[in-house]
Amino acid sequence: MELYLLCLVFFLTDIGVRLALRTRSWRAVELTLVAGLLLAWLLYPHLSEWAVPWMPVGWGMLLYAVMVGLQLGLMDAALRTGLWRWRAARAPVREIRRRW
Repeated sequence: MELYLLCLVFFLTDIGVRLALRTRSWRAVELTLVAGLLLAWLLYPHLSEWAVPWMPVGWGMLLYAVMVGLQLGLMDAALRTGLWRWRAARAPVREIRRRW
């Protein structure tokens, strides 16, 4: 159940944030990336210890899955949007170089 919930939150967050970032500036992408990094810092306190985070039980696990899905969705949307904008910004430069 937790895995399905994690995937659902991830996909919904990823799609929603990407749609929201389409009309925004680089600052919005940077803030989304920082929010994802802060969530990762909060969710994985024991990451340095063999990369095994402390895992809650019961309803806490469902909440943990939602938070991890949210963090992954934010990070994926910010990274993909940033990469897409970077490629789009470099496309005219590549076209000019090809012509020469």
